[in-house]
Amino acid sequence: MKKLFLFAGALAFSAGVTIAQTGNNNTASSSQSGNNNTSTTEQLGNDNSATSSQNGNQNSAMIKQGGFGGGSVQSNNATAAIDQIGNRNTATVEQRVGWSGSTAPNLHTIEQIGFDNVGTLTTFNGGNLGAIYQDGRRNEARGRQSVGGGNDIDISQTGNDNYADANQLVARDSKSEILQIGNRNVATTDQSGGEGNSALIQQRGSDNLGTVVQDGDDNKSNHRMTAGNDNVVYTLQVGNRNSALTEIWGNRNDMNIMQDGDRNFAFVNARGTGPGLNTLRSNGSTVDIDQNGMENRISGSIGGNNNSLTIDQDGTGNLVLGSGGGFDALGFTISGNGNMGTIMQDGSGNAATMSIVGNGNTSTITQN
Repeated sequence: MKKLFLFAGALAFSAGVTIAQTGNNNTASSSQSGNNNTSTTEQLGNDNSATSSQNGNQNSAMIKQGGFGGGSVQSNNATAAIDQIGNRNTATVEQRVGWSGSTAPNLHTIEQIGFDNVGTLTTFNGGNLGAIYQDGRRNEARGRQSVGGGNDIDISQTGNDNYADANQLVARDSKSEILQIGNRNVATTDQSGGEGNSALIQQRGSDNLGTVVQDGDDNKSNHRMTAGNDNVVYTLQVGNRNSALTEIWGNRNDMNIMQDGDRNFAFVNARGTGPGLNTLRSNGSTVDIDQNGMENRISGSIGGNNNSLTIDQDGTGNLVLGSGGGFDALGFTISGNGNMGTIMQDGSGNAATMSIVGNGNTSTITQN
């Protein structure tokens, strides 16, 4: 039995819309124009699709597909989309599973344009996708996807004082991408559980903070802050054959990369637009890289004044040498004045190369 509920409203002041569907092959649509509107869509069953659009201020939209919090009826092969234009809007999408008895592609999209927007994506099971786009100031976007499937979260924010959080909990084949353009942005991705995860954070502006935490093997972290000042980068990878690439322009950046496992690779470029380019754009930066395992590699370069470098490798066959390929830094290179570099390697078969060009620099390499 197919059930179809369609509501379209254009109200000047305030209105509330509630759409409830139980069964198979359901479709829901809600459109509102004005201020102080609320739209709630709840779907239980299979092959559900919900769309909600709001234009105005102080509007709130919620799409809930499937039951949450204990064995409720699941929503299967669900698709949800929320589009809001205005100020101080709130959007929430919650989905359970994608296919009856197994996983299948869920799709959820939130797009907001205005001020003080909040977007939330919550998904439990299934091969889920996700996207949040926010244009305005002081926006907040969150993620969450749990228990298996090829999950994907894409968050893009444009404006000031934005916050993005993507968590893929017990994840498999997951990808998280966060792009922020503006000032004082915070981006955080945590891909828990691991297996084939990839994280990309791009931040442009001032006072940005980016954090990538990955647990598993063959993970990739590509963190680029190609403009702005006072940025902080934190990358933690636990597993084998992981790679962490960090590229920064700007001044007074703080970078901290920690890798625990074997055959991991860390590259830091804080001196220009890409590997091998030396435009000396990073001043007062601090680089701290800690690798624990065997056959790990570190390569990179920083340029500018008052930089500090500390590298600690614990294991056998670890290298601070040229990385080859597209990353041509021979070991670690520091160019500028007042710099201090320290490389510590504990184990056997390790090798390190560090080059410092400038005045008042201090260089130390210790191998045990």
